[in-house]
Amino acid sequence: MARFDILKTVELYFGRIDVYDLYMVVTPHREIDRQTGDLYEQVVEISSSSFTEPWGYIGNRVSGNPSDPSLLARARMENPLWCSFAVVAYSKATVNCFRLESMALQGFPNGLFHDLDAAIKWTDETVRTARGGVVRQPRLQS
Repeated sequence: MARFDILKTVELYFGRIDVYDLYMVVTPHREIDRQTGDLYEQVVEISSSSFTEPWGYIGNRVSGNPSDPSLLARARMENPLWCSFAVVAYSKATVNCFRLESMALQGFPNGLFHDLDAAIKWTDETVRTARGGVVRQPRLQS
């Protein structure tokens, strides 16, 4: 299996979650208000069924959706295997939002990118480092 093969795609009303061996990429739809917590709950459910080792999150914000930095602080406390946070920004508003999010994640590996490939490369390296350079297959449920 290639390093960047999608293992599972989950289509939900708010967007798509692509699960890879070391991370997930979340691409929300334009009309979704992510402050409802639905996105958070789905990410927690999918990550707990997919990963048994450190993993990364990439928010592919093609629609410039708003976010809630308090969910990041909560996620950091509730998900001990979560080890990196990357955002792909396509607008100035998303860049500004990421600045607030990075404050909530002070001391936690996080990065802002302007293309998905760069975010994937950084996340892959960050998670591999967190796993001590050893990569095992994630646990997937049908």
